[in-house]
Amino acid sequence: MVVIRRLAPSVGRIALPTKPIPDHYSKVMVVLRRRRDFPAPTPQPTPCVIWQGAVDRDGYGRMKRMVKRERKTVYVHRWVMEQVLGRSLNQWEVILHACDNPPCFRVDHLSIGSIADNNADMRSKGRDSPPPATRFEGECHPMAKLSEAQVRKIRGHYQSGLSSKTIAEMFNVSRSTIQRIVSGVRWGHIPTRDLIAEARERNKNDRT
Repeated sequence: MVVIRRLAPSVGRIALPTKPIPDHYSKVMVVLRRRRDFPAPTPQPTPCVIWQGAVDRDGYGRMKRMVKRERKTVYVHRWVMEQVLGRSLNQWEVILHACDNPPCFRVDHLSIGSIADNNADMRSKGRDSPPPATRFEGECHPMAKLSEAQVRKIRGHYQSGLSSKTIAEMFNVSRSTIQRIVSGVRWGHIPTRDLIAEARERNKNDRT
């Protein structure tokens, strides 16, 4: 006769935790930006789609994405345009908001342009108010480290494809300074030439 033995389990019953779960584990903070709280400065036929995640100090949406196997912070409106086009945007390409609403990332409110296009759009909408007479700009500012000629070269280098890090090393300034210059936050009183558009126009004239 075969006797089947019942083996006792080597591990006892796992006890459930008796301590209460802290509130911060069970609660999720939700950022809610209502459309009525972010009205579009330039109304459009379609309503804005407001980003609900992190934003920068100017209100533009940001998020983490994998870029070339590296996790980086990207701007939502630029990422959306790249998905629509199926390609990466060039460094000199900027995204224009027809609604002028920074947290909006609706595709039909976005378009691609240059820094010159962005400045022209700003002027056409009357948002380029002149600085007060007591404000020192450019080379007149006592803390200025660059000349107008250098600023023009910086913007030209950036449009030609050089990274802001490389340009910063060339002119011995910080990378953030380069970003402010090419975006028009700094030295905005100097008109930006679209060197790429000028080169294309010259090539077109040479062919004719």
